[in-house]
Amino acid sequence: MADEKPLTEQDLVKVLKDFPTRRDLEKILDDAMTLRGLATKDDLRQVEVRLETKIEKLERSLKRRMGKHRGEIMAAVGQLATTTPTRREFDELKEQVEGVHAVTQRV
Repeated sequence: MADEKPLTEQDLVKVLKDFPTRRDLEKILDDAMTLRGLATKDDLRQVEVRLETKIEKLERSLKRRMGKHRGEIMAAVGQLATTTPTRREFDELKEQVEGVHAVTQRV
């Protein structure tokens, strides 16, 4: 062993030249995934982009529809605000009803 000379760069190149490169492995894997019908990263990215686009369209549509009905909603809220009694008015009315109810229970 002491007589053996160290490996040179040329020796390493000769030994490793038949090994597949990273690109070779990626191509083999992509081909295998395509053959089996499996999704790749690129496929998932495309789906993600399509979903984002669709979500953006839905958001715009929803904002547009809400804008159309905003006036109706505000009118309904305003009507409720004017026809709904305040807490103080409600409590006074409640006391009156309870008083009448107590009197009718005694009779």
